Amino acid sequence: MQITQERLKQNHRFLQRGPDFLCHAILDHLVDEYLPLLDTMDNEIDRIEDEIFVQPKPSILQRILVFKHNMLMLRRVVSPQREVMNRLSRDDLVQIAPQNRIYYRDIYDHLVRLHDLSEATRDVIAGSLETYLSVASNRLNEVMKTLTIISVIFLPLSFLASLYGMNFDYIPLLHSPLGFAIICGICLVIAGGMLWMFKVRGWF
Repeated sequence: MQITQERLKQNHRFLQRGPDFLCHAILDHLVDEYLPLLDTMDNEIDRIEDEIFVQPKPSILQRILVFKHNMLMLRRVVSPQREVMNRLSRDDLVQIAPQNRIYYRDIYDHLVRLHDLSEATRDVIAGSLETYLSVASNRLNEVMKTLTIISVIFLPLSFLASLYGMNFDYIPLLHSPLGFAIICGICLVIAGGMLWMFKVRGWF
């Protein structure tokens, strides 16, 4: 509004051309303010997409949801304005001079472009959300796979440790001087064999 006031002070022809042209000047300035906002959001979404592949932190998800909410609010504002501008540029309203309807048509075209850009930006935001969830899911799967491999390796080792921890006198290698070393060697062979099997199968 301040910019429009400055334009009125510098060029009095805005007032001389009637209130309908002055209304156009105000509406045109308000609509033009949306474009820098969309450009800023596009740049920020690009940065978010780069950060997703580096480290999908929960704060990134929060930012994506905030952008999604902001785009919804923008569409709720732009869509009704587009319909109003369409009527002002087409209907034979006595308040608007015929030679000034073309200016309202220009505002309508800008709103149509804003609507299309907002739809494209919304699709990009939805894609970013899906990318974040996919990357986060893949990282979770990697963690779960690692923990599962560790659990599977220690399962037979825990069995051997619990078996030789039972209170029986007759257990193989129980009284042998090399019993402890042999059991440790068996545990190492089992762990190494399982790691080799996982590697061959491509599990890690």
